[in-house]
Amino acid sequence: MQKKKKKPKGPTRRVIQSLETFRRQSSKPLPFSKSGDMPACQCAPPRPSHPIPSLSPPPTSDLRTSPCPSRAKRHPEARGHVPRPFPVAASASPVCLRASFLPPRGRAQRLQATSQSAPARAASPTQPSTAATTFRFPSATQPAFDRRLPLQPSCLNTPSPVDRPVQYISRVLLVCRPGRAPALSSTITSASQHWAGAMAELLRAAGFFDLRGAAPFVVAAAVAMYFLVEQLSYLRKKGPLPGPSLVVPFLGSAVRMIRDPTGFWDAQAARARESGAGLAADFLFGRFIVFVRDSELSHRVFANVRPDAFHLIGHPFGKRLFGDHNLIYMFGEDHKDLRRRITPNFTPRALSTYAAIQQRVILAHLRRWLDQSAATGEAMPIRVPCRDMNLETSQTVFVGSYLSEKARERFAKDYALFNLGLMSVPVDLPGFAFRRARLAVARLVRTLGECARKSKARMRAGGEPECLVDYWMQETLREMDEAAAAGRPPPAHTGDEEFGGFLFDFLFAAQDASTSSLCWAVSALDSHPDVLARVRAEVAAAWSPESGKPITAEKIQGMRYTQAVAREVVRHRPPATLVPHVAGEAFQLTEWYAVPKGAMVFPSVYESSFQGFASPDAFDPERFFSEARREDVACKRNFLAFGAGAHQCVGQRYALNHLVLFLALFVSVADFRRDGTPGCDEPVYMPTIVPRDGCAVYMEQRCRTFPSF
Repeated sequence: MQKKKKKPKGPTRRVIQSLETFRRQSSKPLPFSKSGDMPACQCAPPRPSHPIPSLSPPPTSDLRTSPCPSRAKRHPEARGHVPRPFPVAASASPVCLRASFLPPRGRAQRLQATSQSAPARAASPTQPSTAATTFRFPSATQPAFDRRLPLQPSCLNTPSPVDRPVQYISRVLLVCRPGRAPALSSTITSASQHWAGAMAELLRAAGFFDLRGAAPFVVAAAVAMYFLVEQLSYLRKKGPLPGPSLVVPFLGSAVRMIRDPTGFWDAQAARARESGAGLAADFLFGRFIVFVRDSELSHRVFANVRPDAFHLIGHPFGKRLFGDHNLIYMFGEDHKDLRRRITPNFTPRALSTYAAIQQRVILAHLRRWLDQSAATGEAMPIRVPCRDMNLETSQTVFVGSYLSEKARERFAKDYALFNLGLMSVPVDLPGFAFRRARLAVARLVRTLGECARKSKARMRAGGEPECLVDYWMQETLREMDEAAAAGRPPPAHTGDEEFGGFLFDFLFAAQDASTSSLCWAVSALDSHPDVLARVRAEVAAAWSPESGKPITAEKIQGMRYTQAVAREVVRHRPPATLVPHVAGEAFQLTEWYAVPKGAMVFPSVYESSFQGFASPDAFDPERFFSEARREDVACKRNFLAFGAGAHQCVGQRYALNHLVLFLALFVSVADFRRDGTPGCDEPVYMPTIVPRDGCAVYMEQRCRTFPSF
């Protein structure tokens, strides 16, 4: 037995029934007038027959005494309405519709309907005439329409401006049935477009479609909604953390941070300290931020750098500058394997090779400093000279002779552009510093990648390592040969451009951080003459400028007090005060607060350096030298200048050696004095912290013979 199909119910059934009714009615022949193809109005009173091209108005008495029955049936309240007669005029122009609405509040204007005159075309049985009839609404409070459509006027006798388009379009649909009046198709299309304009004017007159007048209100509403949503989102993420109750939309506290970075971060630290939570919240450039002051909470952030927790970014817009495939953005086993392969670059043998290079470059720059100071007799800010010295030191130590003199000049210019971009507004458009910095980074990476390619070729030929990239390529080639012999694929991240990116990471880490430490070391020695005297005595016992030989690695290790001074400089003024992270997923940082997904988290290395230590505000190298105190062990978890966890600085031994060598050489060959001005030692961000005056000093040569080797 065949199963009966279920009938549709509800709205679907009603729609189908309506369509079926329309199809049946459309299949019936339309009633036409005696003289043409136009359908006769079913609700109009009897009227004399006459050809459509010469339509004449029906008798006035008929119109006045015969209201439209369909209108009365649909709108009982309109019963008894007697429409006024419509003036009718014949025209042979194409169908045209004009609609205009009178201004509100009684500013009535009588809009006269106009018709364009044109020679009438002769009507034929197959091609009906396009003679039009013009209808005018005489009421001053209603819109006036010019209709030049060959329709019966009595079917439109309704005062409702909303019903007229509906009734009109329904009549048009009947006229445009397939096979009916094909010559009128373009005419009806044009009329429909005009009616759409009429409806738009109707809405505009009612105040619903006036874009010009409504634009300010729409914009104001959108801005208010954005402000409200942003405030609610910020308050939800902030939770119990101390921070501003209201924030400026999108910018937040960005203006204050740009004008006074030191004051801004000091205010964050004060909020976190006074609340006792160790955390503070704020809003920067559309991003919710969490400031972490407590050392243990900072360790939790450093220890949970993984895809589902925190992502180290190094800079708020670092990925756009450095690229996604960067050492600091790596996780898991891939990151561990790469660090394992980097470790041989900082063995004692490698550090001994680097020490000789470092001393040659440092002495060459100190010679220029002394000559410039003697020529001018004025205080010389050494921040920029220290940066140039560190750049040349890094270039020579990392890639050696693989970088030509011309390439070094271009390298220095590109790195200067990169430094400017770090501190600029992150607008990645032509002409902006951030765009120039991003392009400069790409050029630097390509240059360093070419150096890695040359080093591979030299190490493959059996050369001896002379710089960091040589030690790295030597170990990499050995692993590649072992993998090839075992039938395994080569190790990951062994491409030349990838090595270029990793070398740029080393350069960035060594450059500005070392510049900051050298400036603060000179400032600290000038303000602590007793420390300066002990350093000079220790260095003089191990090395003399007149010896003509560099300081060996063994002698560097024997300068224990100078090493303690270097560590105290890094503790007292950590170069990178903050280490930005992004929460990849929501993370429960404390029992009572979870960092929301997408928030930027700033563990403060600077604040940690002043927690746990005895008299933390004092510059006291004894804390790292005295066997009785040994604060470097007792307060190890608070010494976070080189980070912690899987992303702890892999080159910290190299960085400390560089600072020790600079101190030993500087105090041995130069007598110096700070140009003490008010506020000269206040830290400013450049992007690491440096003295406000750039560490201006007076210098003169101390030794009889300047060392040369």
